[in-house]
Amino acid sequence: MTSCNVIQGAFTIERRFPVPCSRLFKAWSDKAELARWAAPAPGWIFETDRYEFRVGGVEISRFGPPGEEPYRVNSRFDDIVPDVRIVTAFAISQGNHRISSTVLCVEFEAEPNGTRLVLNETGMFFDGRETPEMRRNGTEQQLDQLAAYLGRAAA
Repeated sequence: MTSCNVIQGAFTIERRFPVPCSRLFKAWSDKAELARWAAPAPGWIFETDRYEFRVGGVEISRFGPPGEEPYRVNSRFDDIVPDVRIVTAFAISQGNHRISSTVLCVEFEAEPNGTRLVLNETGMFFDGRETPEMRRNGTEQQLDQLAAYLGRAAA
C-alpha cells in the first residue's frame, strides 16, 4: 500500500501598487514584461517557451537558479477579464517529479492612488517537495520583484 503524501493549501496575498489597473494588468499579461519580473527569486532565470494569453491558451515556462535543473510550469488560462482578473490552472514539475497542481486568481481593483492586487491560490503540493508556505514565500518574492520592476519602468 502506498502512502498519499499530498498537502492541500490555500493563501491570499494583497498588495497595493501605485500604477493604474491597466499598467499592472499589462505587467502580468505581456510575455516580455513577465520575463522581467516573474522569477521567484533574485538571480533566477525565467524563460517562456510558449505563451498564448487568451482564455483556453497555455503558457509553458521554466524557472530556477542558474546551473540547476529548472522547474517547469504548464499553465492554462481559464478566465481573463482585461484590467480586472486573470485565472490560471497550472502544474509545476522538476525533472520527472510533479511538485504541485494549483489554481491561481489574480484580481486588479482600482483605487484612488493605484491598484489593489488580490492574489488567491489554492493547490495540492506533492511528496514534500513544496508546501503552501514555501509557495506563498516564493509568490511574495515575485510580487517584490514586480514592485521593483514597475518602479524601474516608471523611472
